[in-house]
Amino acid sequence: MENWHYLINQIDNVTKESNILGIRISNTHDGKLFGNISDPFIAGIYETYHPVHVTYIKAMAVHGAKIKLQKEATDIFTSLITKLGFEDINNIDSALQMVYNITTPKYKSLLGTGHAPYQHGTQEERIAALNALKTAMETDVALTAVTSMVDHIYTALTTADTNQKGAISAVEIASKTLEIARKDMSDEQFGDLGLMIHEYRKDPSKATPYYDLQALRNFNQTFFQRHVNKSASKFIVERTVEATAQATFNNIGVTTLRFYIATSKTGIIGATYLEVLASETKTVFINTLGDITALHFFMVENMDAINKGEFTLEFL
Repeated sequence: MENWHYLINQIDNVTKESNILGIRISNTHDGKLFGNISDPFIAGIYETYHPVHVTYIKAMAVHGAKIKLQKEATDIFTSLITKLGFEDINNIDSALQMVYNITTPKYKSLLGTGHAPYQHGTQEERIAALNALKTAMETDVALTAVTSMVDHIYTALTTADTNQKGAISAVEIASKTLEIARKDMSDEQFGDLGLMIHEYRKDPSKATPYYDLQALRNFNQTFFQRHVNKSASKFIVERTVEATAQATFNNIGVTTLRFYIATSKTGIIGATYLEVLASETKTVFINTLGDITALHFFMVENMDAINKGEFTLEFL
């Protein structure tokens, strides 16, 4: 059975993929209610709505802080895992050769396969290779100093890895809390609208000032906030644009993202795309992404194998 459109919560629909827009809409509603708090009817609504608004604001702030901590933890881990494949393994190799010549069976048993295991493969595989090297050295007294060096590098890496995973988990928890707060906000505003329609049933236009109508009518068509899974591409929106159209791509996550336009929702990335680094914002003419007369599907690809990507897209 088709739902009567008056019973559809448009506040929920519009803010479902955009907490930035949700905060704007909530600020407007809360501020307008407070501005007319001398009216007993409005004062009653404000008393109920304001705590919901405050909870939403706080949840948004916590989420933003957790995102920042995740980025910091990811940057540290990425730096260490990169350092392992070059500076660290070179230092380990040099120290090992001070004890065992590269022609000896002992050296060959430890680093006979070269540096590749510490430079290639998944991050987990590289850490495991380092741990195996440490274990193989531990029983050799002659390698005590080298083993200590390897242990120090291994401990720093595993600590950074644990911190990054903990930060990712914290973001996921904060995201769930934020979504609950957003839904509560939209439900409460929708309920307030019902109260106002009854109170102002002779002149429903009196409810208009309490809502951000521009956002409710327009922003859901021009502003998008999304996430994309690790090592995946995702369809954002189908849009036909003018030759002079511009868009702002804001990477609010911790991964590198590539934006492109395609011929379908499942279109794969080609040679033309816009790369946006973590915490970076770029505003471009959309026609720089390809033939806008033929390519109408806006897509994003997440280059990271561990973290999901998060971004906003706004058509200007």
